[in-house]
Amino acid sequence: MNRYRCPITWFFMTWAWAVYAPSLGLAAAGLSHEASIAGGNIFSRTFVVADWMSPQAKLALGALIALGLWFARALTSLAQLVGASMLAAVFAMAADLALLPAGWSRGFGGSLTGLRFDPATLPYYLGGAAIGGGLGATSYHFCRTKSSSRARD
Repeated sequence: MNRYRCPITWFFMTWAWAVYAPSLGLAAAGLSHEASIAGGNIFSRTFVVADWMSPQAKLALGALIALGLWFARALTSLAQLVGASMLAAVFAMAADLALLPAGWSRGFGGSLTGLRFDPATLPYYLGGAAIGGGLGATSYHFCRTKSSSRARD
């Protein structure tokens, strides 16, 4: 099980940030109707936006991120790993926005604004995915480095 700890952490960090970072941006910019109804502080509005995102959108995003990270897992350099992870997360987000049927995308993409690639929301989605990919890859790299140094001790 210890062998899977770092890749699982990488996946969940990337996926969670790819969901919550755009939600923070959308809530702060007032681009989500649910956030404006919810009121409260920015963190509660962020949670409302992320929670309103359909389970199908979250699961599809997770599956696409996992596929992208699987291809990037053999990279050893931190810079290569971060770049590949960011690219995988951005590609996963773009594919999710493009391919998810409208009926499955409640609170996400085309369902949120009426356009799949709305210029007002697209920077939040792709930027959040890039942040998620970078943070996830960094955590994976340091976890892997820490695990290998423990193995030598």
